[in-house]
Amino acid sequence: MFDLTLNPIIKDLISMNVIERIIFLDETKKGNIKEIYFLDKKNKEYLPKTDRE
Repeated sequence: MFDLTLNPIIKDLISMNVIERIIFLDETKKGNIKEIYFLDKKNKEYLPKTDRE
């Protein structure tokens, strides 16, 4: 997640809660998903898929 904040445009989109879902792909296996983060609109924070209801 930290790497996304290095890009100023993406950082702004994340801080404005425009992006609802962030998907990280696995760098070792092409096409596989490594992690998914969802925007908790109530708390305005991104939570991993496992912490989502």
